[in-house]
Amino acid sequence: VLLIHGAKDTVVDVAQSKKMAKQLKRYKRTFEYIELPFGDHHHSLFEDRLRYLTETARFLDECM
Repeated sequence: VLLIHGAKDTVVDVAQSKKMAKQLKRYKRTFEYIELPFGDHHHSLFEDRLRYLTETARFLDECM
């Protein structure tokens, strides 16, 4: 599981991803959690969108 969440998301509270990460850790599941400090729900900042796409591509590449 790859979780990427913007800390400034006003649509979905970042606490939801933190809670999911906590549960995945509790049940010893493999996951990655990336929090974008200035990220919003739509990855409006170029740097956040680039990181989102780069991390997603890397994650999928590792899964294939």
